[in-house]
Amino acid sequence: MLWLRYGQQVMPGIFTFRNSLRHAFLLGVSCYLFLIIFQPFGTYNFEDSGKYFLLAGYGVIFAFSYLLASILLSNEKKWTVRTELSRMLLVYLSATIFNFLYNSCIVSQVPLKWINLLYMGLYTISLYVPIGLIYFLTLIKTNWKKPNITAPNAAALPQLSLTGQRAFVVDKSPIVCVANGSQLLCFGRQDFIFAKSMDNYCEAYFYEDKIVKKEIIRITLGKLAEQLMGADIHRCHRSYLVNFDKILTKEGNAKGFLLRFADTEEYALVSRSMLPAVKSYLLS
Repeated sequence: MLWLRYGQQVMPGIFTFRNSLRHAFLLGVSCYLFLIIFQPFGTYNFEDSGKYFLLAGYGVIFAFSYLLASILLSNEKKWTVRTELSRMLLVYLSATIFNFLYNSCIVSQVPLKWINLLYMGLYTISLYVPIGLIYFLTLIKTNWKKPNITAPNAAALPQLSLTGQRAFVVDKSPIVCVANGSQLLCFGRQDFIFAKSMDNYCEAYFYEDKIVKKEIIRITLGKLAEQLMGADIHRCHRSYLVNFDKILTKEGNAKGFLLRFADTEEYALVSRSMLPAVKSYLLS
């Protein structure tokens, strides 16, 4: 489930015509240099006066395949991690086919056979995987360095706090914006219901247009608590952060409580060790 959500992360600014040309050129040059330096797949034993010129054709094929895949996916409304992975797959498939035709008709001049297409697929993936992986990881790292602030008019709003994230004030009602991948997830403190720890992630529940929404945020529960704790929002368990104003019913005794909320079947727990710290909120 987490990988599915990660695949939907938006990568703003990744797809532009200029970026596609630059990346296509770098991919083609990288493949060509790899072939002439390491000379894999029997290239070392290939003897021809125009050997290096012929090998350059494979670099051109990779560059063309990248541009072709980019054009085919250019109508995507949002360029996500999943879209980028789709582009890489299309590059591989088209490069395999073009390499097969190029090798059979021009370089080796051998009959077009399905078995040769299979071999070319293996050669292509052996060449493309290390280069493509470096390219993809570089894109992810570069894109994730600068979160995209999606809060409306966020730049014009007065900053409320600085503790690793940002919080803004709109109409005197504090809105907390938490870094979530390449974007900022923003919601009002008064709309927060509760959050559940998932190691380095949190499963946060909050109201958006009077509807309970769930988001998996890339932040620890401790850091999220630093942003939200105050008023009636408190840690009540090692794995739960709760807005006690949103509690609908309380079930339990002195050993612990189970907290339920309106508009959702999900619940939070109060641990026995933290019960004294939040007891007054439970009794109010």
